[in-house]
Amino acid sequence: MLNDSLIDELQIAALSYLEEHLDKRYTYHDATHTLDVCNAVKLFTEESPLPRETYSALRIAAIFHDFGYLVQSFDNEALALPYLEDFGNRFKIDKVLLQHVGDLIMETTFPYTPLTPAGMLLCDADIEYIGRDVFFRQAGLFRRELAADNIVYTDKQWWALEMGFLQANTFFTPVCRRLRNDGRLSNLAKARKYLIQAEKDC
Repeated sequence: MLNDSLIDELQIAALSYLEEHLDKRYTYHDATHTLDVCNAVKLFTEESPLPRETYSALRIAAIFHDFGYLVQSFDNEALALPYLEDFGNRFKIDKVLLQHVGDLIMETTFPYTPLTPAGMLLCDADIEYIGRDVFFRQAGLFRRELAADNIVYTDKQWWALEMGFLQANTFFTPVCRRLRNDGRLSNLAKARKYLIQAEKDC
């Protein structure tokens, strides 16, 4: 079993590696987003405590869930697993725990279909920003990231896409719904206004 201080050390080392080696075109799926997910996992598990082993697995999965972007965006979940194994060996993490972490990372494959309560919490942590004021800034970063891969949207297309995303992702866990759903609905209303304006500007 890992204590919090060792997981903190792992998080610092892994995020430093990610920040140094990740292609700069990934303006959304970067170390800042990963840190946000790590913090969300800690918050949600404080509000809704879990067994220690599950808590440790969730914290580590949050750290590595997007490491596959070091290789490519497509199928990035599976591509994260070698990095998890490498850091796991360096930090002497038990193989059973690493397997649990790897399974959790695979549950974040989008569109989300998590199979376990822990997977549901991790998926919610991955997108909890949709229920905060930072949503529109993060959405802009993701739009820029897509444009760097030549995936370009008009304003009308973009806000229709964002509205669909906000409507579809209603969160899996009670703790995330309690903490973030009001914000999600507020952001949905704002996105609707942006879409209406974009339609007028066409």
